[in-house]
Amino acid sequence: AGVSITRLGLSSCDIAIRFRYTNPSDYDTPTFWVSSYSIYVNGELVATGSMPPTKVVARSSVYQDLTIAVEYSKVSRALVDALLKGKLVVEVRGEVRAKVLFGLLEVSAPFTSTYSVG
Repeated sequence: AGVSITRLGLSSCDIAIRFRYTNPSDYDTPTFWVSSYSIYVNGELVATGSMPPTKVVARSSVYQDLTIAVEYSKVSRALVDALLKGKLVVEVRGEVRAKVLFGLLEVSAPFTSTYSVG
């Protein structure tokens, strides 16, 4: 739903990301969470983390805020590579988990999302 820089320091910054989960169905979602994720910029690992459990009731939306601390030293090679190639590629890899069947069974699925500019 949105992205902003909430702190800009000499060696690092904090990026706030606001997610909006929408459930258009007539049924509540199971409780789900991201057990781990990794963010890559032009192939360089720049951040890792997890997201807390969330549930979205039927025909509603839920917002969730996440703050990622990014150290400039981790992204410097990626940005130089992006400038030289004229292309910026941001990739997020992770694993989403959920409890289904009345919370008795935990299931998981990997995900990858890529954004390119240039």
